This record gives sequence, structure tokens and C-alpha cells, in this order.
Amino acid sequence: MIRRRAITALMLFVGSVIASGGAYAQTVLYVDPDATTAPNDGSTWCNGFLDLQGALAVATANTTIRVADGVYTPTVPNGDRGDRFQLKSGVELIGGHAGCGAPDPDLRDLVLFQSILSGDLNGDDQTGGDNSENSYHVVTGGAIDATAILDGFIIEGGHANGSNPSDRGAGVFFYPSISSATIRSCIIRDNVATEKAGGMYAYNYSGTMTGCVFSGNTSWRGGGALVWNANPEFVGCLFIGNEATDAGGGVYNQSNTATYRQCRFQGNTGVNGGGMFAYQGTPSIIGSIFVGNDATGGGGMSNQLSSPVIESTVFRDNTSTSSGGGMLNYASSPRVASTVFNGNTATVHGGGVHSLFAGSPSFENCTFAHNSAFLGGGVGNASAQTTVTSCVLWGNSGSGESAQIGVSSGVVTLDYSCVEGLSGQFGGTGNVGTDPLFVDALGVDGAAGTDDDDLSLADTSPSANRGDPTFVPDPGETDAAGEARVQSCRVDMGAYETSAIQLPGDFDADGGIDLADFSAMQACFGTATAGPGWEATCVCVFDSVQDGVLDLEDFATFLTTLDGP
Repeated sequence: MIRRRAITALMLFVGSVIASGGAYAQTVLYVDPDATTAPNDGSTWCNGFLDLQGALAVATANTTIRVADGVYTPTVPNGDRGDRFQLKSGVELIGGHAGCGAPDPDLRDLVLFQSILSGDLNGDDQTGGDNSENSYHVVTGGAIDATAILDGFIIEGGHANGSNPSDRGAGVFFYPSISSATIRSCIIRDNVATEKAGGMYAYNYSGTMTGCVFSGNTSWRGGGALVWNANPEFVGCLFIGNEATDAGGGVYNQSNTATYRQCRFQGNTGVNGGGMFAYQGTPSIIGSIFVGNDATGGGGMSNQLSSPVIESTVFRDNTSTSSGGGMLNYASSPRVASTVFNGNTATVHGGGVHSLFAGSPSFENCTFAHNSAFLGGGVGNASAQTTVTSCVLWGNSGSGESAQIGVSSGVVTLDYSCVEGLSGQFGGTGNVGTDPLFVDALGVDGAAGTDDDDLSLADTSPSANRGDPTFVPDPGETDAAGEARVQSCRVDMGAYETSAIQLPGDFDADGGIDLADFSAMQACFGTATAGPGWEATCVCVFDSVQDGVLDLEDFATFLTTLDGP
């Protein structure tokens, strides 16, 4: 659990001095528990409402409520546990102001001036009391749209231990109506639910959360958050130190299409899916990191009957006491691209990834290094149909090829990949078994699975420009470091692109122009032979006159460069 003394560091993440709460609406109300002037009608800071509920009660559309530092509860001590702060469409709640008596009462600093929305009605959680009187939900949103804004608050002390639905969403509760509130720069911490979603229960929620922190929340499922039947977007959010006694320590996804962009899942725990659990959905995880999460199955992430899309993401130092240190796929078909699995550990199968039962996981341009397990340090497979294309699997636990890919049953299709100890048992096309020459695999500290490991390829790497020649990047597609996905004629193997230049005519990028390249040149003149998607690579490598087409002139030029078998 994240301790309270770490809150300053978390607040610095979401912005220490934030003045970007959006343009203030025409009507402004002020809330400050230190306001000194009657009648406290909210017209100025020192004439502000003494509690937030008073301002919410009178706020109408096109209203901004500015809130000073202080602790605000939904009701009085020993009051109705069902009371909560209800968001409204057209109303902005902006916390973190200096307030009455300050030289600049409008000054906004989320570290110095913390606006706390607390479910601890008696204020005794930190002084020997218990949470039996705490609010079931601290913040709620019914049928509200994106103009309902919550910006710059700490939300804590919810205790959802009642009957359904008061057993879920202790911190923030969106249910059952469709809602799309906008939440920015908030910390949702130390909330407890007996059933689901200690931090946030997001049912039918399609809003955006930006720069938010979920920490120290606990529940049965979805310690940090549970997102169900929804398509919200989380941007730059942290899920740290949350716990689920069943599944989804950081987040539990169910039947959703949520997007997690540039988020961090760290130190979360659960029985299934320490960092994240996905059930019957297609969430997207882009440019994110899973580090130091723990679970029985799927330390970083666990997927069940799901097809998530995972791009440009890092799974590092996650642990499973069973299978799938980085990721566990149960009858699931995730599409994973430009992603790194580094230093993950499983006791049984699949240190990096384990896929079992029906499902067709695909891994394209991924790097598996320093992962460990009893079978399949890098990739484990049992009864799944797994596709591995343009990947690097090197330095995973054990010896030889089985340490990189361990198959107890099912099928692994391997093409255009670099595999330590390559034996040819998987067949496939374009595979190599030569050291990929990572820039600095263990980093300065000499330890695998730490932040300073550099698993990018040296410019001299034999895996550079050797990936799938049919690969065509989507507009703006990047590698795991945010660099352009293809920088020469052909995509690299692994999660990172190099700036290595591909020699004209050297289709297989082995540093020479030989009969293998001659065969590729012949294939490029017939797409039926080469296969669809080769055109861009063929033209890039063999179009000597750079007129955008391959013709006999290019063929003649190529023959003059042919230097042997």
C-alpha cells in the first residue's frame, strides 16, 4: 500500500502547480472551510460555502466550483452512509486552491493545497478508529456527460461493505446510467470494497481520466478499478499498490473496450492478473508499463476469453507463482506488438507469456529477454495456436531453444524471428539464431529486469532490417521507445527499431548481396510468389533508379552488385 508520506511524490506526477483546470465557466462559486464572512453564499473566497455539498446543491449548468484545501465529507459525523458527492453535467469541480486569507486565494497548487473528498465521516481512520461508519461511495455520477468535471482532488476513505450496489465502487461509483464525466489530476486512494472496485467502479462509463493515481485500494475484484460494459480512456494514469483478493489487482476489465494510454501498473497484487485482468473484452493498452506486479496467474496481466490489443508496452519484473509471469492467456487471443517482456518470472510455465487452451495469441515485433520459468522462460504454450513474428527471444532461463519457447501442446508458428539456440523444430521462414546484440542488456547495475536495461538493437545487429518483409506500419506507428516503427527498407526484429541503413540490393540484410538476395529479387517481380504486402519492401531495396517501380533496369543494376553465393 502507498503510504501517505508518498502522496507528495504522487501529486508531483499529476502536476505540482496546475493552472490548466480548463476555462472557468461564467458562474463561479467558492468553497472554503476557513471562509470568515457571512452569509457564506459562495460569492467570494472569504464568503465561500463552508462545505462542498452546499455548493453542489445550488450549482446549475455552466458553473465552476473552486475548492480550497481542506477535508470535505458527504455528510456530518455518524451521518447517512449513503450520502455522497454527486457530479453534475455542466458543473466543474476544481480543487487545490489556496483560499481565504492567502495572498493569492486563487493560487492553485495540488501539493500545497490538497482538497480531500473523504468518506471517513468521523475523521478517525488514522487515529485508532475504524471505517465502519464511512460512506459507501465518496463520489458518484449518474446520467452525466463530459461537461461534468472533477479536477485536482484526493478521494479517500470510502467503505463499500453494504448490499449490492453498496458493496462496490467505494471511491468513485458510476452506475447504472451511461456517464462520461471528465476526471483530471485526481488521487483515488485507500478505499475498500467487499465485492468489486475499491477505487472506482465504472459501469457504462465512457469518459476520460487523465493524470490520475489509484493507490492502496482493495476489493475482491478490481482493487484499483473495475471497468464493465464501458469504453473509457485512461491517459497517463498510475495504478500503484492496489490489491484484489481474487482478480485484477490494478484493474479488472469486463466486456469493455477501454483504452489505457501511457499508464503505469506497479506493485499491484491479485490471485489472477496482478496488474490487470481482462474478461470477455477488447481493451487497448498503448505505451504503458507493467512492473513489479504479483499474482498466482498472470503477474502483470491475465486475459480470459478476451482479445486485448497491446502496443509499445513493457512488462518488467512481474511475478507469477504459477504461470505467465508477464502475461497469462486463457482461451484468449491478444494481439501484442512492439512490446518488451523483460525479467518476468513464473514458477511453472511461461516466464514472459503463457497461453493455454483455445485461443490464437499473436506477438509481432516483441522482445523477450531474461524471463524465467520451469518450461518456456520466454514463451510457454499449451493447446493454444500462438503466432510469433519478427520477435527476438534471447537470454531467457534454461538452455537452448526450449528456454525461449516451451511447448507442451498446441502449435507455435515462428517466422522472421531471432531465437537463441534455434533448431528449426518450428519451421517457418526467415528465422535466425545469431546474437541480436542488445545495446546493454543488463544496464549499469548488471541486473536483469531493471529500469536501466537497454534491449534495443545495436546498429550492427544481425536482427536489424530482418523482420517480416510484408510488414507495413500503420500511420504514426512506433516501436517500444516511441520511435518510427520502420526506419529503413524493412522492419527490424524485436520491439525496438534501429537507425541501421539497409544496403541497396541486400534484401536479407546480412551485409552482402548474394544468391539469397537474387532469389528475393526474382520473387519481388511476382507478387504471387512473394506474397501480398511485399511491394513496399521490394521497391525500397531493389529500385535502383528510384522511380517507384521495379523493372529490368533495376534487375540489371542488381546483377552488377551480386557478389557471390
